[in-house]
Amino acid sequence: MFALALVPILLMVGFSVDVGSWYNRAAQLRKAADAAALAGVVWLPDEGQATAYALAAAARNGVEPGNGVSITVQRSSANERRLKVSITDTRVGSFFFKNLGGNDISLTRHSFAEYRLPVPLGSPRNYFGTGELLPAGPRREYLNQAINTYCYSKVQGDRHQSRYFSANTGHVCTPTLNTEYRPDGYELYIDAPEGRPAGIDVLLYDPQYRPGTFPDTGNGSENFSYELWRENSPFTPTDDVRVCGPTTYTASSGYNYTFLSVNKWNRLCTIQPGWASGRYILKARNGSVPGSALGSNQWGVVARYTNGAAGPQGFSNGLCDAREWALCPSVYGKDAISVYAASDGSTAQFFLAEIEPEHAGKKLKLELWDPGEGGSVLRILQPTGQNTWSPKQMSWSAYYNENTTPAGGGRSGTNQTSIDITGSRYNGHRLVIEVDLTGYTPPANNHWWKIEYEFNDPGRPDVTDRTTWTADIIGDPVHLVEEY
Repeated sequence: MFALALVPILLMVGFSVDVGSWYNRAAQLRKAADAAALAGVVWLPDEGQATAYALAAAARNGVEPGNGVSITVQRSSANERRLKVSITDTRVGSFFFKNLGGNDISLTRHSFAEYRLPVPLGSPRNYFGTGELLPAGPRREYLNQAINTYCYSKVQGDRHQSRYFSANTGHVCTPTLNTEYRPDGYELYIDAPEGRPAGIDVLLYDPQYRPGTFPDTGNGSENFSYELWRENSPFTPTDDVRVCGPTTYTASSGYNYTFLSVNKWNRLCTIQPGWASGRYILKARNGSVPGSALGSNQWGVVARYTNGAAGPQGFSNGLCDAREWALCPSVYGKDAISVYAASDGSTAQFFLAEIEPEHAGKKLKLELWDPGEGGSVLRILQPTGQNTWSPKQMSWSAYYNENTTPAGGGRSGTNQTSIDITGSRYNGHRLVIEVDLTGYTPPANNHWWKIEYEFNDPGRPDVTDRTTWTADIIGDPVHLVEEY
């Protein structure tokens, strides 16, 4: 009986060894496909670069084309930020099965990866920071971009370009360094759509620092510089290409462009019609040199078609809104915006961040540096229609400067729709807000959230806040996804 049973037992042992080797090979193909998809996806929409980096990653994981192995790399037609990698091995051998007359088997594994761009900040339009230049109404921003001078304290609202931090704002270059200082300054995206009707003029509103003149504040003298780069990969800055600048503006620099009936503009450069479509990065920074200047340079930008095209929604002067026109060359903050928020009303709303419906079920993290001085209430509003918003529940904590321990005195809350900002209690503080996006289904034509200020102090009847805002979706920006 043992002799009779030995033959099937040996066959079963041999088959289990072969099946184990097949599973091992399948796992190796899966690992290589995952690595290839993650390595290649960040180079989209450039499929050539994506394919090259995907193949290199697969090779580092022991899988290369040839000897029955094929690798295909393909961008999703529905999502330009998603990549599919398929690896097939048609010659997966065996130890016993082939000796019994069996053939090599074929194994295929697919992996899908996508990347998440930084959350757009501050504007769904092709202008950002124009303050009160536009006529009163829903298209006026009441908001200027702003950069502090190098020596102006971080407690004055600029999280990343003030080199020093001191509660005594009279100090010039106090020894207490701001560890969140960014030598490259602030970055904004300018989208150059495919099929655009003309070149795109990059216009800067009052880029010079002229202290004591509206909208600039302060004293002394400091230079500010601006430059434009073409982004080739969102996660490889060394691959970006500078296309114009840096251009430095001094207090005595003149203006070379009149726009919106104001002769306080400079044309930095033009994104030519033949240049690549995609994202361009506008970099703005202060002089980065210790000096006596103390103040804030308020400025703005417009990315306007040279032929004045404005889309079908009735904007004039070449202005447009990307929510209403796909060819609008929108301008928005890349990962942080430093702004001067001002309004002549006791309640004011400003565009904060664009949250796409793909983030439903995740968490939105907002950080407001030095917010709401002189105000009474702050709210975060989610879109309910194309031009309607409502308060959203949030949890929040306040931290002093760069500390990771929450500030005391009840400066935190859970599931609230408003935050008490009376008494300038967040002067020199970082307000961290988390919003649960479970069930998030924004209107198809509006994914932009807003921030709302309420000022009930009779002595402060309007909004004037110098602050820095950031937004992010909690989670890995480059990740594997389910098959589509």
